[in-house]
Amino acid sequence: MNIDEIKEKVIIIRSFLDKEQINQDIVEVDNKDLISYLEKIGPHTIQYETGIVPQLESFTELGGTVDLWNKDINDIWIIKNYQIKRLFQ
Repeated sequence: MNIDEIKEKVIIIRSFLDKEQINQDIVEVDNKDLISYLEKIGPHTIQYETGIVPQLESFTELGGTVDLWNKDINDIWIIKNYQIKRLFQ
């Protein structure tokens, strides 16, 4: 899945959220329409690279893998707005 497809899904997901939820770092989804959409598209994990050159004198984040949305152990859908904001804004 390319970055434009992910951004499109993020826009759709955020359209289901109210202003308060959009400003939260982590959202536990209780909207039935959003749950149906998430069930349809499934969880999404993204790999990223920062493009930063590592520095010997400090720890530097070079990249990683993050979940943008997924189900927790109690089968509740979680949207990680802090990850979405960090990667796309």
